[in-house]
Amino acid sequence: MKTKIEDSEGFLKFRLSDASDKNTKKYYDTFSFSPEKGKFAVLFRDITKQKKEADELKKYRNHLEELVKERTQNLEDKNIELERFHKLFIDREFRIKELRDEIKKLEKAKLKATHRRAIDDKID
Repeated sequence: MKTKIEDSEGFLKFRLSDASDKNTKKYYDTFSFSPEKGKFAVLFRDITKQKKEADELKKYRNHLEELVKERTQNLEDKNIELERFHKLFIDREFRIKELRDEIKKLEKAKLKATHRRAIDDKID
């Protein structure tokens, strides 16, 4: 790793470079302090691994959030479909009850008509 320090109008600039791999970004944590008057020291700690891991965790969390949204939407769609089927079955059950009641009325009417004919036949 190479460090280059430049003085530019009273400010210090630090440039860190790692000659081993030009394509890899490196991340550093820095800590500066003054061990005595007129002097300062800067400590650099390579945090590239932690940064990459944090980025991977962020990607994973975002992916999980997308999966949760997708699955939630699927569940909501299924729930709507189940509610529709439930309503259809309830409506069908009500219709069956109405038909049964109508059949009973018709059977009673038929029975009364049969009895009347029987009584009319006896009278004649």
